[in-house]
Amino acid sequence: MIETGQFDTGFGVLIRGMLVIDVDARNGGVESMALLANDYPSLKKVGMIVKTGSGGGSRHFYFKLPEEMALVQHLDQYPGIDFKSSGFVVGPGSLHASGNRYEVSYGSVDQIEDAPEDIIALLRKPDRHRAVLNGYTVDVSHQELADMLAYVPPDTDHDTWVKCGMAVHHASNGTAFDVWDAWSAKGSKYPGPDVLQKRWHSFGKATNPVTLATLKYYAEHGGWLEPVTFTPNEEIQQALTLEFQPSDNRIVDDSSKVTMSGYDWPEPEPLFARTNPAPYPLDALPTGIKSAVQEVAGFVKAPVAMIASSAFGAMSLAIQHRVDVKRAENLSGPVSLFSIVIADSGERKSSCDNYFTKSIHLYQEESNKKAISKLNAYAAAIQTWEIKHKALKAKIQIAAQDGLSTDEGEAELKLLLDKRPESPRIPRLIYSDTTSEALSASLSQNWPSGGIMSSEAGLVFGGHGMSKDAAMRTLSLYNVLWDGGSLQIDRKTSESFTIENVRLTVNLQVQGATLRDFLLRTGELARGTGFLARFLLCSPESTQGSRLFTEPPFMMSAVEAFNDRLYILLDQSDTIDRNGVLKTKVIKFSDDAKVSWIEFHDRIEKQLAVGGNYQDVRDVASKIADNAARLAALIHVFEGNEGPISKNAFDGAEAIVQWHLDESCRFFNEVSMSPELANAVRVERWLVKMCQHGAVTSMRRNVIRQKGPVRDLSALNAAISELVKLGRIRNVKDGRTEIVVINPHILNSKTN
Repeated sequence: MIETGQFDTGFGVLIRGMLVIDVDARNGGVESMALLANDYPSLKKVGMIVKTGSGGGSRHFYFKLPEEMALVQHLDQYPGIDFKSSGFVVGPGSLHASGNRYEVSYGSVDQIEDAPEDIIALLRKPDRHRAVLNGYTVDVSHQELADMLAYVPPDTDHDTWVKCGMAVHHASNGTAFDVWDAWSAKGSKYPGPDVLQKRWHSFGKATNPVTLATLKYYAEHGGWLEPVTFTPNEEIQQALTLEFQPSDNRIVDDSSKVTMSGYDWPEPEPLFARTNPAPYPLDALPTGIKSAVQEVAGFVKAPVAMIASSAFGAMSLAIQHRVDVKRAENLSGPVSLFSIVIADSGERKSSCDNYFTKSIHLYQEESNKKAISKLNAYAAAIQTWEIKHKALKAKIQIAAQDGLSTDEGEAELKLLLDKRPESPRIPRLIYSDTTSEALSASLSQNWPSGGIMSSEAGLVFGGHGMSKDAAMRTLSLYNVLWDGGSLQIDRKTSESFTIENVRLTVNLQVQGATLRDFLLRTGELARGTGFLARFLLCSPESTQGSRLFTEPPFMMSAVEAFNDRLYILLDQSDTIDRNGVLKTKVIKFSDDAKVSWIEFHDRIEKQLAVGGNYQDVRDVASKIADNAARLAALIHVFEGNEGPISKNAFDGAEAIVQWHLDESCRFFNEVSMSPELANAVRVERWLVKMCQHGAVTSMRRNVIRQKGPVRDLSALNAAISELVKLGRIRNVKDGRTEIVVINPHILNSKTN
């Protein structure tokens, strides 16, 4: 069951028929493991534990699996933990870059226990299948197949259309018909599901089936670049790396002959220039909000900007249904905020959100309980209605078959359709994982006020809705929701509807690499449409490494007071009618606050000119005065003030959004890079992903060109030269074989 291989870092354990729970103490894994063991007590029966070289409580917990199976590797609710059921992990006896060794701290190989059934059920991927791609063993899901198809025009020639269908069939073992059908339905030559089903079944009889490699070929020609995650087998492991021996002097770089173990790796230079953020303007917060933020910061020890973002996100969600803000005559709109915190996993944004959304969850739970009787009554009414509807249709059909008049039946049917029971509207306020289509339908047809609150915004920026074909439609939807405008949603398979007068808050955490990848993938679209301009963005410095343990406070009175206030504001009895229509009150600035808002607006506007401070972020700066008005209105209402918005409320809001504008400048200056540097980023991200997955530190250069994201030789050479210059990789040779070795500082970092 335990298979190992010798690598330059030590021993790699090939995970085959095993589950290894990798706990990373640096990213909150110890706390998450304690929570996981509390949620699933069966985990406490473990036969072997390995203490990893990174120290600080990091561990590998080994379990047997009944068979090889595809399991999820990450769960949002348990940050800092990887669940590995494929690939390699570094084995006992290996030497970590810190100088520490991996050691068995409990049990032995012979004592490894079976993985608990409830843990397997938690991690099982219901729609993932094994396929082969150019020699790689692949775990591919229906969503990944759909993402690849999104880059192939559905109006392609017949031969390509059939081959794509065969590839999807073969890769999914015949289970992903819906994926091929949904893609085909976008084309003008769509033959309909019945014809498609017959064709689909014929693919299963093919003696020489088309494989996933063909779909990958077509997708790449359409612009698809993201490689499919693969499970390295022994052959692929050999293709990825060479086995270096400490005494082997044949490995040389361009300057001197040194052994691999003799490399003295420096700290790598950054791929793009970084500047330090200015201190968050904590004193600009009103007393009640400031005290709550400080209480959370004292215990959670997350970045203050992240904590404040959670507080304002909760305020926006609790208040947006009550008021709109008027900036000038014929110039008013929602108070909803969109915000992005750029941070790595493990920064504890979920914990921050939980402190400030406690009353929102409570309100939603209580609303659901109150609605039980309404839902039961609706279920009974709709069943009765459907019986009557079926009987009337049968009556009309019989009359038509007998040559009798159907007028009476048709009149009764019309009356019945007019009296169709309506489902009760039940508040759904928080969304964490939803598609843009589901979100728009829920806001339009169920409850007109909600918020996306997620510490894993890769679901938003990396999902199918942000694929090449769908991105424009998705970005337009979010822009309309921020503006409080209207949008017609047309559907092929269900009733169309209009989004109108709804409110949405968005509060996200996203890793910098994910956001940069999103910007590279969408080109000018994300900024050209004004999508990112609507967000209050920040990229605070990490607090990881300084979060020493603190006993939980007996009581967090300021946080409790914050939630008590939100609970009162969440009352929607006078702001949303029984038909789900918002009845917002418009509030305006006081005279002196309006003077300050105009001065702020004009000061920013002057800096948009050529040579101005904000000429490179005109899209963001042009929206910042609007965001200042929104935030001032939220502060005004939260504090329980009546009448126009005060100057004090606006002054605080101005300081906060000004800080966010400076953060946007800082971030976008970092990502404004040359094509050579952009390719270097893409190559390095791919290299790190592949090497971390395979527990290796090097890769043959020809493999990078064949499998990596940059295939053009001159572009790849330029990217590699850039990475060498910055000390992030080295070129070495074994005879005629060229090998790229990654700086271990990068492989061991969570921020690459």
